[in-house]
Amino acid sequence: MIAVLGATGYVGRAISRALSAEGKQLALFARNPEKLSGGAWPAGVTLRPLASFDAAEFSLVINAVGAGDPKTVSSMGTGIIELTALWDQRVLATMGPETRYVFLSSGVVHGASQLIATPDDLKSLPAIPPQGLSPYTFSKLQAEHRHRQARSRAILDLRIFGFADRAIDLAGSFFLAQLANCIVQKAVFATSKEDIVRDYSGIAELRALVDCWENAGAPNCALDLFTKSPASKQNLLETFVKRYGLAIEYVADIEPSPTGVKPRYFSLDHAAARLGFAPTRDSLCVLTDTIDAILIGGK
Repeated sequence: MIAVLGATGYVGRAISRALSAEGKQLALFARNPEKLSGGAWPAGVTLRPLASFDAAEFSLVINAVGAGDPKTVSSMGTGIIELTALWDQRVLATMGPETRYVFLSSGVVHGASQLIATPDDLKSLPAIPPQGLSPYTFSKLQAEHRHRQARSRAILDLRIFGFADRAIDLAGSFFLAQLANCIVQKAVFATSKEDIVRDYSGIAELRALVDCWENAGAPNCALDLFTKSPASKQNLLETFVKRYGLAIEYVADIEPSPTGVKPRYFSLDHAAARLGFAPTRDSLCVLTDTIDAILIGGK
């Protein structure tokens, strides 16, 4: 049986939907599992409160606990460190000898290399984030450091850079949510002329990477999620104008992301390829597939 922690969140809900469609026996854990009760889940899916979680019951645990929207992350402050540590340590303390553990980490850990050593090289971590390091980034570094200290455990830190799925909250504050909402509402999308490059993976890429890791014997490691190629903002906007009739207004003042400015946010570490991971879509294809699904009512 598989457990998904944080099943009401953006990525957690996408994972839960995909696994249930595959006919997997699932236990979906959330602080408020009643939020999942309207999902018309198959008979093999149970909804449970987080407080009842015990990792030893499961062959695979996927930890998607946390906040995805930048404004929510910012408002939590150091609380994101405490929340991440609480449920990560709960998994580590209760997992059995056969339990495999996938922790959803983030590409932001690469950006911490100028301020602090990478988790793979780290012997110890300070108790609080060093100046210049966000609590969100620190929470992921802490978790990855804990996992590397438990080398005998089957643990994957799956580092996500960008994620696109029809489960996206169109009221969200991040770039893709605002863009998708403008397409759905036929509203004008306000953005700066500054170009950015992102690699947006979807649930197909995430599932494929987890499968490759499990088939390789579930080694204790961190792997970056990537597609065939990232996409620039300019390229995706041009595509969306042609495909969806998106209207764009370029403005000078755009509120910066609370998680920091990331003009180029994609992985150059394709170590997952050595496990057989070979994505079939590029980032632009992931995005158009996602918007198409939203527009035809798949959200």
